[in-house]
Amino acid sequence: MCLNRIIIFIPFLFLALNANALFGLKDRSEQKEQIAKAREAFAAENYPQTIKLMKEFTLKDAPKRRIKRAYVLIADSYIAMEEYDKAMLTLSEALEFYPKDNDLRLTLAEVYYICDLNSRAIEEYQKVLNQDKNNSKAILGLAQAMLKEGFYSKACQYFKRYIELTNSDSANVYYNYAQSNYMANNFEAALELALISLEQKSLPDTKLLIAKIYKSQGNLEKAFLTIRDAWLMDINREDIYLTYALWTAYDKAKAPQGLEMAKDYLKAHPQNRLALFIKFIAYTRLNEDKKAKETLKEISALKGKGFTSTLADKLLENTAK
Repeated sequence: MCLNRIIIFIPFLFLALNANALFGLKDRSEQKEQIAKAREAFAAENYPQTIKLMKEFTLKDAPKRRIKRAYVLIADSYIAMEEYDKAMLTLSEALEFYPKDNDLRLTLAEVYYICDLNSRAIEEYQKVLNQDKNNSKAILGLAQAMLKEGFYSKACQYFKRYIELTNSDSANVYYNYAQSNYMANNFEAALELALISLEQKSLPDTKLLIAKIYKSQGNLEKAFLTIRDAWLMDINREDIYLTYALWTAYDKAKAPQGLEMAKDYLKAHPQNRLALFIKFIAYTRLNEDKKAKETLKEISALKGKGFTSTLADKLLENTAK
């Protein structure tokens, strides 16, 4: 009798197992569909809907790889909306479940970098390299974070390592590598790298950097020609124009030109402190002390105190003594 009961029970057992298997397949099918919908929402830039779908998903009993995809979509959505604090929280939570996942850690490091939390970015990039010593993304990330944090010699080391590892010919990478060397006072190396960057892509910022390097080397003729070229590449770049005007005003032989450049700019921007300071410098170089002092008073009288206004006040105090 017992054997007969077991034989009778077997078909019911198979039915139950098959039902569970079918429910599992249904769940997997629904999971795939939900991820597909979230990806479609993300592609359509409907980031709140992406987050909603994937937050629901993370509560489900899904395979680990799919839960990871959900976290990635949520984090990417927050990044796209520039809600970086929420992206950090999402990625940190994901890393509690997947502590050895380098993709998640690299994304977290990039968010820290975007938010100028460079020391945290460096820490996360180092963790990636501890697991994968030749991870090119981590090496480049470290180079960029070191540059922003002011560790110029270390930045140079990581940029060099990245280029050697990847054979990169990226204009941006060479520009940043050149900038790191420039800030570390390695002017010859900086010039060589900046010229490579310029060859790959001709940009005003690269020309400006080359001009600064020439100036630091004492090659003033090339510095003036190059900064002029940088400005002519984009005549709307006021920062380059004012730098060009400042250098010109400081040079005694070119001071009249610097004065005219400052005056021209002040026609459209009469309260620009830097332009007024350039005018002051030019008058000083031309030995027009009365006009120089009047210009300092103009700067000092402007509302709001910045570095230039404070400097003007100090100079006025010195001239009064």
